Amino acid sequence: MQFGGANKPFKLQKTLKLSAITCINRFFCLPLQPIMKLYTKILSTLAMSFLPFSVADTVAQTEKDDVDGKAIVKTAMQYIGVPYRRGSSSTKGFDCSGFTSFVYKKNNIDLLRSSRSQFTQGKDIKNKSDLQVGDLVFFTGTRGRGVGHVGIVTEVSPEDKSFKFVHARSKGVGVDDSKEAYYKARYVGARRIISGNETSKKEKETM
Repeated sequence: MQFGGANKPFKLQKTLKLSAITCINRFFCLPLQPIMKLYTKILSTLAMSFLPFSVADTVAQTEKDDVDGKAIVKTAMQYIGVPYRRGSSSTKGFDCSGFTSFVYKKNNIDLLRSSRSQFTQGKDIKNKSDLQVGDLVFFTGTRGRGVGHVGIVTEVSPEDKSFKFVHARSKGVGVDDSKEAYYKARYVGARRIISGNETSKKEKETM
């Protein structure tokens, strides 16, 4: 016995085929549009993973190149008076490397977390007379063995090879002078993280 006329079986067969297209296995059957969106997202992710760099990386690098020492110092000075808190890198409290990493991060630059590891980043500045605002300066810790403290240069006096720097010390975030006996005796070295400082120096030399 045939129900619904001669065209009914054909229509039923066509409907079943269309339904089968949307089934991803024998247990799950999902609408076609969400499946295509997921498929497109997966393909996009895989493609980006095989590229040598992404558009986002390029934008981040451009932003990093646009940053100069003045921008770093301007950010750092906003947190004068924030209390010292060991192991912290937030506006509720900073330790020395937590402060420097926080300030640089605000300018789209990632620093490693400890002062010792930050001392391995960027370019080594051998002479104090070559220091520029925004550079990182390093000191031994209270025990006097190896790098244990870090700050950010805010002002430089090439004539007497001294500088002022903002840092998170026991009294909280503030500015000190390298000529102070405590810091003069503990100075270890400096690193330049931002390429913008190199550009500024070249521009000054050509003026």
